[in-house]
Amino acid sequence: MRLNPPSAGRPNIPLAALGTLILFVAVAAIGCGGHSKAEKLHDQGVLLLKNRRLYKAIEKFEEALALKPDQVKTLTSCAEAYLKMGKKGSAELVLKYAGKAVELDQNRHQAYLTLGQAHLKLALEKAEVDRPPSKTQQEFRRKIRTLAGNFQAFALEPGLLTPWGNPSTWLRVWAHKVFRLLVPYALIGLLVGSIAAGGWFYLATAVGQVVFYGLVALGWAKEWVGGAIRGHLVRLAYTFIVLNLAAVGGLWCWLRGCKATQLWKGAYPETSA
Repeated sequence: MRLNPPSAGRPNIPLAALGTLILFVAVAAIGCGGHSKAEKLHDQGVLLLKNRRLYKAIEKFEEALALKPDQVKTLTSCAEAYLKMGKKGSAELVLKYAGKAVELDQNRHQAYLTLGQAHLKLALEKAEVDRPPSKTQQEFRRKIRTLAGNFQAFALEPGLLTPWGNPSTWLRVWAHKVFRLLVPYALIGLLVGSIAAGGWFYLATAVGQVVFYGLVALGWAKEWVGGAIRGHLVRLAYTFIVLNLAAVGGLWCWLRGCKATQLWKGAYPETSA
């Protein structure tokens, strides 16, 4: 009679467990292969990014993220590529990728930097800014708005004008803000004083001022009829007086109690969409 050898030394592995083990090893191998391919695509994207081939770099980064969506360095690099592209609307994509990188790794300083730059770019894209004026009247309206804002600021914060309320910059506030608002009245006083003083020197000064204001009138007439102001002296004199008239207009607007919504409306309503 033939006896079977004892099976004490041979573990009896069920076929289901063996199949599960084989499946796990296969999945792990596929995952490692995907991760290694994602790393390779990331490295290719970084090289393309350094060479300013932004579209190709983004393509590689997005392929890598399709294989490994949570790879922080690829998310950050993709955000940088979109940021360097600089196109309108790319800021949202920068926020998407850099924001996810920050969520996954809060110590990723480059991701924070890219995220901050994206927020700034998005704010600038959505901001309403003044366009360069095509007419002096447009610049006149804009200056009334900004100079009336100066009067508002001084009324709300009078400490800006005193050395004890604003010890670091009060002198600069007077030099750059207050004195320029007083120039129109100084010009009137200069003309009246020159005429009233008598003597050939003051008479010559008065004549020079009258000639200057004549150039201003010439510039105004040219622009009123729709022509271009020619001559540097005429343009300089006209612009100088227009800006000083805006200081008077800003004071008048503030004294009338114009609301902030009235002051900060668009300077060029006829060209707005």
